[in-house]
Amino acid sequence: MNKFLSTLFATISVFISFSQITINSQQTIGGTGGELMESYFYDSQGNKYIIGASNSDISFDKTENSRGDNDIWMVKFDVNNNILWDKTIGGSDYDGIVNAIIVNDTVFIASSSYSNISGEKAMNNFGLGDIWMLALDLDGNILWQESYGGDAEEGFPELVSLPNGNLLLSCSSKSGHSGNKVTDNIGFADLWLVELNPLDGVIIQQESVGSIKEEYLISTIISPQQTIILMGTSREGVSGDKTDAGYGSDDIWIVELDLNFNVLMDKCFGGDGAENTNFGSITFDDEYYYIAGTSSSGASGNKTEPLFSNGGWIPYSDFWLIKTDHSFNVVWDKVYGGHQEDNCVSVTLNDWNKLVLSGASKSGVSGNKTEASYGDYDAWIVIVDKNNGDIIGQDSFGGSGSEGGLIFPSTTNPQELKMLASSSSAPSGNKTTPHYGDGDAWVLSLDASDFLNVQTIVDEISVVAHPNPFNEELHLIFESLKEEVVLKFYSADGKLLSSSVLEVGANSFDCRFEYASSVIYYEMQGETIFSRGKVVKM
Repeated sequence: MNKFLSTLFATISVFISFSQITINSQQTIGGTGGELMESYFYDSQGNKYIIGASNSDISFDKTENSRGDNDIWMVKFDVNNNILWDKTIGGSDYDGIVNAIIVNDTVFIASSSYSNISGEKAMNNFGLGDIWMLALDLDGNILWQESYGGDAEEGFPELVSLPNGNLLLSCSSKSGHSGNKVTDNIGFADLWLVELNPLDGVIIQQESVGSIKEEYLISTIISPQQTIILMGTSREGVSGDKTDAGYGSDDIWIVELDLNFNVLMDKCFGGDGAENTNFGSITFDDEYYYIAGTSSSGASGNKTEPLFSNGGWIPYSDFWLIKTDHSFNVVWDKVYGGHQEDNCVSVTLNDWNKLVLSGASKSGVSGNKTEASYGDYDAWIVIVDKNNGDIIGQDSFGGSGSEGGLIFPSTTNPQELKMLASSSSAPSGNKTTPHYGDGDAWVLSLDASDFLNVQTIVDEISVVAHPNPFNEELHLIFESLKEEVVLKFYSADGKLLSSSVLEVGANSFDCRFEYASSVIYYEMQGETIFSRGKVVKM
């Protein structure tokens, strides 16, 4: 007998095939050591580049030995995802936390470097650690290199191209006026901005931004108004460039500057807990900013959403998404997560006006996470409606170890996503590629056409489930449908149980479950209407 039988009274039930976010292809890249790849982009010929850090010697995809602790590692692929070459660039010490961009077919790489002259590094540090910048051609040849820093430590570099064609290097800095840093620090750690000539790396202008406490950089973008937006974290209090007192131990701190590095405004986002110093990003459209971070605060400060792990001994973090206008006034905020730790790394705006959040999740099915955990941490993708933040789709990717993922839009297909993940799993879960070392790069091409399309959810319908909890028979009641809707049921581990088409005019659905006691999730979705909920089988 089938475990699931359904009977539709008000309309005709038709079972259809179902696809979630489907893995089109996946590939492991790495050696026997550890890799953490952080940048993913294409050149004008369609070749792909993945850049990050590696401490592997020659093994598997790594064709050159490590220069020291960690090195910059650059891998070039052709249009068919075949590796053309890889380059190891580093010194005898640690060179990691790598950020890279491509501008006019020149690759610019910034790394937190603790190496002095050795390997490919041609200059000593000014202090404990500097930002090491390199420009390379498309064959991986070094065109120029420079170090930027003072007598202490610089880290967490970000690179963007300015409207005038110059480069903007931004980072966190603990140095005072020393080395080639000519600005004094305001506090223990500030945000440091450096405008560079892309032809030779010569400094054009620089500025420190911060308070008497400590700030750490998360992300940098150029706004639609051609201003600089810094996303960082800051402690509570007003001082220096910080005019917003904030709310808790660590808040998200947004600073807007003009192209001459004058501060135009600043704003804090947070609650009574901590907003993480390491994760997050910001994107925008013509009217709004979308700020994605990681928060362990409850509903407090200017965070209106509760923490999903609230009530436990440890306040684990959730994804936190904030929509603001271009003056950074909050329109709404939403949280996504479960009862364990969920860290949001990035948010991108899809061509079809869907927001795609990505990161790492340790939660199983709980909160508003409907995807079961494969191992320790999984790469978790959440696709939401940019109008109201409602979840449109989600999926987890991983194996028995740990994964975390960063999403990049496809350059050829707006319904395809590229994920650059770190992975410590052998083949297991939905990972089918091998595991080489301590941690590998795991590159996936994902079909998200079920969710990344032109439809926009504008109406959330109310559904009444009766009885709830239930024994075997379940009755759903809802307002008369004005369009065709797909009704899906999922088990607690995220597996699809059934999918049925409800026709126009339907206002109820009856079904029977012969499962053991469990939580069952339902989802109704049409072109403009949506509803999700859960029922309990006794």
